[in-house]
Amino acid sequence: MSERRVIILCNSAYQLLTAIQLRLTIYKQDHVDVLVSNQMSRSCEIADNLKQISLFNSVRHILTNRRDYRNRFFETLHDLALIHQLHRESGDFDVFCTANISVFSILFVRFYQKRRLEVNIYEDGMVTYCRCFEHFDRAGIVARLLLPHGVLGQTKHIYIFNPELLEWHVKGVTPIAIPKIDSDNHETVKMLNQAFGYDNSAAEYDRPYLFMEESFYADGYPVPDVELVERIGSAVGKNNVMIKLHPRNGVDRFSRLGYKVSSNSAIPWELILLNQSMQDKTLLSISSSSLLQPYLLLGQEVRSIALLNLLSEKPGNMSGELGNFMLALFERLSPICITPHTEQELYELLREK
Repeated sequence: MSERRVIILCNSAYQLLTAIQLRLTIYKQDHVDVLVSNQMSRSCEIADNLKQISLFNSVRHILTNRRDYRNRFFETLHDLALIHQLHRESGDFDVFCTANISVFSILFVRFYQKRRLEVNIYEDGMVTYCRCFEHFDRAGIVARLLLPHGVLGQTKHIYIFNPELLEWHVKGVTPIAIPKIDSDNHETVKMLNQAFGYDNSAAEYDRPYLFMEESFYADGYPVPDVELVERIGSAVGKNNVMIKLHPRNGVDRFSRLGYKVSSNSAIPWELILLNQSMQDKTLLSISSSSLLQPYLLLGQEVRSIALLNLLSEKPGNMSGELGNFMLALFERLSPICITPHTEQELYELLREK
């Protein structure tokens, strides 16, 4: 089989981590370029790190606007100009991999449509597995005008770590398992550490209870996560609780309350798991897939507690299909991940530690 020219778009640290695993496994024999967008925290620094590693044939840092309906027209023009420039400098590609169905990915697929481009989706956390992922492909006037059949209508494969959990199926799209990341492969771990600039300062998770903050606050959704943390702190002692801030939340709401907070929230959680054992910890979050990643990505059984059922109103996208999917998944993976229905149940679980 002749070498293919593959290009992978990465908008987040988790996407890049997955893209690196794709490069090391499925696309090991191909020419692979990567696009690192400014939607990723520390994107310039990470792009420079990737160039030093020389894992990809080419690394390009690109500026893409955040999706905002008020600026959709200008975003479209900006991204289209960027794609034209990329084609002038790099020529055609055989394969395009994207995790998000965005303005940029829609325009990219449309631009290369007549060039027999193979389009593949790859995992972006649990949202990729949920039925709601199909709706992203049909949302927005840009998608309907430029790609009547959507990006999924052009897609050949979906690359995911756990195909058995996939909730949806589109005719013509074949699920392919990404090999799990081997935490005992020191060369892979070393490469990932170099890519993200991991050092010993990130190995600071020394409290028995870790609360994983989510992006609800950054996205403007009311959520009583601070109140939940305070109740947990009252039950087990604040000095026993540590908070991992979400990379997109620019405000630390927990340090002033007396909690230890992660000093480098931009380091992917999955990379921390590869470098530090969490076997003696209890992970807590409202609904974050970070509770499941130790098991789903690395095969590690780490005790976790999901608090979604304690909320009278589900925040953001947790109020719909994704929330139902996550609750069903938590239930499926119990007792690795437990979902208490009352605060009394939560306190009993905390006392079990």
